[in-house]
Amino acid sequence: MNIEKVLKSSLLTLTGFTLFACGAVSLAEYQTFAQSGQEYVSAIDDLLVNQTRIDLASILVSELQANEEELNKGIESISQEIKELEDTVAFLNLLGKTIEILNKIIIV
Repeated sequence: MNIEKVLKSSLLTLTGFTLFACGAVSLAEYQTFAQSGQEYVSAIDDLLVNQTRIDLASILVSELQANEEELNKGIESISQEIKELEDTVAFLNLLGKTIEILNKIIIV
């Protein structure tokens, strides 16, 4: 990115000097041209920086969404396991009560 900036700036400066040396423009016009060139280079640099930031933000958002999906799948899996354990505990409680009733019937 810095090489592009240097090349653009050099090209603009070289063009300006050439025009000035040939007498095609006055010093004031050259200064205006040089200022415009610097502003153009600065604007392009800002544009590239902003585009890079946008690209990085897009990548981060995509990764966060993928992580969120994986997290949700994990939560669903754990919830299903808890439900199965609760069902097992309920069955064991029912089985224990049934055994207690059978023991009372047999002992009596």
